[in-house]
Amino acid sequence: MTPFSGASMLPLLPFFLMYAAGLTAVFPASQQFILPFFLPVLAGLAGLFLFGRSKKKSRVQWLVLGLFLPVGLAAPGLEDRFRPANHILNLLQEGQRANVIGVLAESPKIFPKKIQYLIELETIAYGDHSQATQGRARITLYQPSNAYHAGDRLEFLRIKLKRPRNFKNPGNFDYQQHLRTLGIHVLGGVAKSTAIHKRGARALHPLFAMRAGMREKMMAVFDHTLPADASALLKAMVLGEKQFLSEDLRQAYIDTGMAHLMAVSGLHIGFVADTSYFVLYPLVFRFLWRQFPAAALAGWARKITAGSCLLPVLFYMNLVGPKISALRAGLMVILVLIAIIINREKHLFNALLLAAFAILLWNPHTLLSVSFQLSFLALLTILCAIHFAGSPVGDAVDRMGEQPWYRRVFRRNPAWQDKPHTVIDFLYGTAFVSLAATLGTLPLLIFYFNHISTVGLFLNLLMVPLASILIPLTLLGAALGMVWLAAGQGVMFLVSAIAKIFLTVPTFVASLPYTSLNVATPPELWIFLYYFLLFGLPWMLKSKSVRPRENRRWQLRKIVAAGGF
Repeated sequence: MTPFSGASMLPLLPFFLMYAAGLTAVFPASQQFILPFFLPVLAGLAGLFLFGRSKKKSRVQWLVLGLFLPVGLAAPGLEDRFRPANHILNLLQEGQRANVIGVLAESPKIFPKKIQYLIELETIAYGDHSQATQGRARITLYQPSNAYHAGDRLEFLRIKLKRPRNFKNPGNFDYQQHLRTLGIHVLGGVAKSTAIHKRGARALHPLFAMRAGMREKMMAVFDHTLPADASALLKAMVLGEKQFLSEDLRQAYIDTGMAHLMAVSGLHIGFVADTSYFVLYPLVFRFLWRQFPAAALAGWARKITAGSCLLPVLFYMNLVGPKISALRAGLMVILVLIAIIINREKHLFNALLLAAFAILLWNPHTLLSVSFQLSFLALLTILCAIHFAGSPVGDAVDRMGEQPWYRRVFRRNPAWQDKPHTVIDFLYGTAFVSLAATLGTLPLLIFYFNHISTVGLFLNLLMVPLASILIPLTLLGAALGMVWLAAGQGVMFLVSAIAKIFLTVPTFVASLPYTSLNVATPPELWIFLYYFLLFGLPWMLKSKSVRPRENRRWQLRKIVAAGGF
C-alpha cells in the first residue's frame, strides 16, 4: 500500500485535487502549462479516480466533491468581488498626489539606503476631498533613517500611489502576484523624511503587537552582543530579515545551495520543536516518575511534553510572521503533536495535505508562490522517499528478512548495528533528506532561477547539524538578553563562534570554481516528465498490483522511456 493508493489512506486528497483543479483553471500561468487547461483536467481526473477507488462513498460525498471544483474556480476572485466601495483600489487616482494617513502594521524594514513601511490605510485625500479607505500600501522612504514603530499612525504628504506592475518579462518572476500574496494592494515612495509625520498611535492586535515588539528587541540584542556581520546573518536565519545581509554573503549562500537556511522554514520550526521536546521530556518524565509513577508508565510524559511543545512552536510561528514555509511547517508540527496528545496515528502525508489545503483556502493566490511550491514539493519528496525506503508492516517478504533491492539501497550496513553509530545515523539521515529535497525542488529551481549548486548536498552535511544548534541557541541567548543583557552576552559569545563558520565556509566554498552553474529555462513538458519519473518509478516498484513479473518490467521500461524522452 502506497500513500497514494486510494482515498482511504488520504481522505482529503480527492477534495484537494478538485479544489486545485478549480484554482489552476483560473490562473493564467497554470492555464497554459504544457497545453491549455492541462493541469486543471489532470487534477480533476485524478481527484475523481481516487475518490472512485475509495470504499465508503455516498451521494452526499459525491456532491461535496463536485462542489469543490466551483469553489476553486470562484476562490481567487472573491476578494475582488466583495471588495468594499471605499477600498484603495477603487479610490486610487494614479499619477495624482495625495495625502495618506494609515497605521504602521509591522516594524519597518530597514535597508542600507531605504526603509519600507507596510501601512494599513485609513484615509486618503486628493486635493481638499478626504475620505476613509481600506487596504494595504507599501511605502518606501529613500533615506536610511527611521523613528517609527509598529502601531504608529503616520501621514504621508503629497505621495503618488500606484498599482503593482510586472517588469514586462512574461514567464519570469510575477511581481504583481507576489505582492498580492503578501496582501499589498498599492505602492508608493517619498524622497525625504520631512514628508512623513506621526499622528498618534493605534493599538494593534495583541499578537501583532507582541510580534513587532519582540522582533525589535531581539534585533537590538543581536546588535549589542554580536559583530555586525554575525548580527545580520542571524537576523536572516532566525527572523527571515535578509535585508541586512551583504550582497556578497547573500550570493555565496545562493551559489552553495544554502539559501534555504535564510528562509524560515520547516527546518527552523523543526529545530524549535525538537529542542523543546529534547529538553522537556526528561524533566517531565522524572517529575511524573517521582510523583505519579503510574502516569509515567502509562505514557503521560510523552503527552504532556507534546502539549508543552505547542507553546514554543506557536510562539516562534507568531514571531516570524505569516511566511508560507513557516505556516506549512508549523501546521504540520501542531497536527503531529496533537496526534500524540490524543493517541491518534501520526500520518505525515495527511498532515502535509491538510496544511496545504488550509493555506490555499486562506489565500488561494499562494498556489503561484514560489515559496509555497518549493516548500511543499521538498517535503512531499522527503516523505515519499522515507515511505519508499521504509519497511511496510504488511510485506511478508520483508518480515522474513529479505528486502527488495530498492529498499536495501537506503539501508545502512547491518554490520554497523552492534557499534555506536549515533553520529553516523544523524549524518546518514541528513544526507538522505538533503538528497530527497534536492531532487524534489531541482526542476523548479532551474525553472524560476536558472541557477543550481553543485556542492549544496555535501555542504548540508556540515551546515544543517550546526544550524540545529545555532538557531535554538540564538533564540535562548536573545530571550535571556531581553531580560538581562549580561546573561544573554554569555550565550551570544558561543553563538558568535558558531556564526563565524556560517560566515566563512559558504564564502570560501563559493569562491571555488564550478560550485554553481547557470542553466537555461527547461521546457514545461520536461518538468512534468521529471516529476512523472521521480514519483512514478518508486510507486511502480513498490506496487504489488502489477502481475506477472514480465508486466512489471514492461511498466518499468515505459516509465524509463518517458523519463528519457
